[in-house]
Amino acid sequence: MVEIRSIRAGERIFVEGDTADWLAFVIEGKFSITKQGAHQQPITVSREYRGRILGEMAVMDGEPRSATCTSASDARFAIGGQP
Repeated sequence: MVEIRSIRAGERIFVEGDTADWLAFVIEGKFSITKQGAHQQPITVSREYRGRILGEMAVMDGEPRSATCTSASDARFAIGGQP
């Protein structure tokens, strides 16, 4: 089952350390993937866009989310799994 969601710029999709049982397919918009750096400063490790998959690593390996995903623009995405 897939659910389509809309999100505004600046909203988080998931946070580093969260448990994971879903992933997202980007329909439109841009997303920033960040990791916690020294002094609690976020470090951008990737920018994702239409056609990309978000959060798949934690779903596949069963480990907590390895990064935080934040919308860099208004966006739409499809969630697969149990959000």
